[in-house]
Amino acid sequence: MNGLPHTDNIALYVVGVLAVVLIGVLGLVLRSIVKGDLVPRHTVNSWMVERDHRIAAQARALDAATVLTTEQARTISAQADSIADFGEAQRLQVRVAAALHRVAEGGET
Repeated sequence: MNGLPHTDNIALYVVGVLAVVLIGVLGLVLRSIVKGDLVPRHTVNSWMVERDHRIAAQARALDAATVLTTEQARTISAQADSIADFGEAQRLQVRVAAALHRVAEGGET
């Protein structure tokens, strides 16, 4: 056999070791953040409070949008009813005009 498989195995070993080291470092960084060693605990707490405020503001905005959408739906429904009533009035007006036309011509009522 030639030296290629041996070189490939070394490259895989190096990549694997680097991955394990990177995961370990990330774990330490996260643990330090949670403990308050890397970033002060009050800073993390203020970030959490700020995040909670943003979430609450988004919830209020969503509630307002829901109310607005409901009102728009009611308005559209009322407009549809008005259009239907207008259409019915137009049909009645046509019937009255036809009856008046027949009466004017001396026909039936």
